[in-house]
Amino acid sequence: MNILKNRKVHKAFLWVILVLAVGVLLYSVWALVNQIEGLRLQGIRPMHFRRMHFRPANGQLTPDQIRSWMTFKYINVAFNLPQDFLQATLKITDKQYPNLTIDSLAKEQKQTSAAVLQKVTLAVQSYIYPAR
Repeated sequence: MNILKNRKVHKAFLWVILVLAVGVLLYSVWALVNQIEGLRLQGIRPMHFRRMHFRPANGQLTPDQIRSWMTFKYINVAFNLPQDFLQATLKITDKQYPNLTIDSLAKEQKQTSAAVLQKVTLAVQSYIYPAR
């Protein structure tokens, strides 16, 4: 009878530990979500989120705000450019276009990112503000 009683106590003890562990886990997840939400409300986001969701202060992207981490697909969408406009203007032959960043193109063409970025900016400006 004593062995049976010890098994029941042991089993009940394991259930209590399991319930406590699940409770601690759920509380930790809740606290983490609240912490992240608080940071988001303060305008603080991790760097990779800030890069993926680049939002200028006034809501409008200008050619001067193009960055070298942006893909040509992102630039085409942001400025409503024809898909092949930058490819033709900059003579891009890489098969990854438009899923190619300005940095990647600069490395491929053995140029600085700043030089390629300037070419992209000028091309976008020429499309948006055509000479009259």
